Amino acid sequence: MMKEVGVPALSLAVIENNKVVFHNTYGVRKKGDKKKADNRTAFDAGSLSKSYLVFAVYQLVDQGKLDLDKPLYQYLKYDRLEYDPRYKLITARMVLSHSSGIENWQFQNDPLKLEIISDPGTKLVYSGEGYNYLAKVVESILHQPYEIYIRDLVLNVLQLNNSYLKFIKQKHHLFHKESPWNYAVGHGLDSKPIVKKNYAVSPASGNHITAEDYAKLIIGIFDTTHLSVARIKDLEQPIARVNNSSTFYGPGFEVADIDGDLVIEHGGDNDGFKNQMFYSVAKKRGYVFLSNSDRGRLMMKKLCDMTVQMNIEPYLNAEFYLTDMYPSNASDLLRIYDEEGVEAMYAALDKLKKNGTVGATTLDVVSFYLKWYYGGDNRVTQKLLEDNIALYPDSSLSYVLLGRHLRDLGKPDSALLHLKKAQEMHFSAWSIDGDISDCETKLVDFNRRKSLMVRINEKEQTTVPADNYNLMSGVVSIASTDEGGGRCLAYIEADDWMEYRIDVRDSGNYSMTLRVASLPGGGQVELRIEDTLLTTMNIETTKGWQNWVSKTTAIRLPAGSHTLRLYARVGGFKLNWLKFAKQSI
Repeated sequence: MMKEVGVPALSLAVIENNKVVFHNTYGVRKKGDKKKADNRTAFDAGSLSKSYLVFAVYQLVDQGKLDLDKPLYQYLKYDRLEYDPRYKLITARMVLSHSSGIENWQFQNDPLKLEIISDPGTKLVYSGEGYNYLAKVVESILHQPYEIYIRDLVLNVLQLNNSYLKFIKQKHHLFHKESPWNYAVGHGLDSKPIVKKNYAVSPASGNHITAEDYAKLIIGIFDTTHLSVARIKDLEQPIARVNNSSTFYGPGFEVADIDGDLVIEHGGDNDGFKNQMFYSVAKKRGYVFLSNSDRGRLMMKKLCDMTVQMNIEPYLNAEFYLTDMYPSNASDLLRIYDEEGVEAMYAALDKLKKNGTVGATTLDVVSFYLKWYYGGDNRVTQKLLEDNIALYPDSSLSYVLLGRHLRDLGKPDSALLHLKKAQEMHFSAWSIDGDISDCETKLVDFNRRKSLMVRINEKEQTTVPADNYNLMSGVVSIASTDEGGGRCLAYIEADDWMEYRIDVRDSGNYSMTLRVASLPGGGQVELRIEDTLLTTMNIETTKGWQNWVSKTTAIRLPAGSHTLRLYARVGGFKLNWLKFAKQSI
């Protein structure tokens, strides 16, 4: 199964009667490596890290040191949120149930400030930042840093000897107890390793663990040895509904009443790692798996059937993209994409179409994984969704996904048509009112941009904010951290592009400067006038998203009105502005 899905290593633990009755680790730590993973190999926990803080918090509640419903600012003022008076409403219970309204990560909206994007206590807004704030509150109560109190209250108490809170750069053997030295490497869609090491703690997402350790943690939380019955009842309360499903976030875990049995769930999702846990409170049974592949969750249902045979359908239905898992046509198509490429995947899909064996959600699932988890080709995503609508014209889900996709590509007019079609079809898995409103706002901006024109002449330099494009595909406008502020274009990946209408007064040789920032390996951009390639620029890494540099090249511009396209051949950079200056002879 691991080979067919594309998972190099997997850590698995099974709980029965609140004991770890089975655990094992399979595969290799890194694809192509001879080093096999073993039962001490640590995996990036992703959001499973949050459960370590949950256990510590509930011990403090039992000790009378923390009140779940007391506003957190009364324990610790938080400078990052003080500008918004709503932050004084936020409680620990809201943070634990992801109903605080705090955005997940600061960089996702305005990178210059942490934002509250919905009124606290009103709805589900998944928030890693909220957990990090709560961790600091606990620090203020105990007068200890996170890594000390987690070691005292969690790791030592439960003897979690293969859980680590961060990497330590020193290689001396004395640090092996605190820093993972036997660890799995994450893998993306292209099977290339994703090597990331957190040298600072991140309570919401930064721990490295084994499935056995996490299973012990779940047992420690629910077996009444360490927490009171009252605290366990707290954990079982449904608070924030997940989409329009029967699943809720409680203060610590997702919870659902399934066939009269309360089942809790938590996932862990970092680049290159996909992890999952299910546990029945009444039956004291569950399982945990950790995988070092972005495709790991495709194994979720089959692993459940092979181990504890729990009914997890309500969780799968709450997240549409988990409904078509191994063994399935979706997982087969993704494997073919991985091993043989997109054309081979299309050929396999054609055979399924002829046989009439394409499921109603198969292409929805494939497109979702390619778009959101792997950064796949935008054209592939669009084609798959259009194919699914052709096969299943009554599939309102496909219209929603395609509408969102087109919106992200900067096509709010087409996006709005698809979203309203889904609305007419009474799509009800979750509310799309916000998507429709967002597209309507973007459509006003889209129409405004049609009239934008850049005038270039030989007498003066012309600077154009990158955000002043006419059309774009795939990029996002965010607040700029460069001198002068304003807005820049971010998340520029391969095949993304921006177009600018330019009016060149005098033909001739010009210098063109791009103001860029890049953290990973840099990027490469083509400059085109209509279909004519002017030049190709390499954009080296600037060693930080906040480190802006100016990159200049020479181009020849013909007189007249033209469309200048900047096409990202290689992604991984931000763009703040463009500057044109006539070169002297």
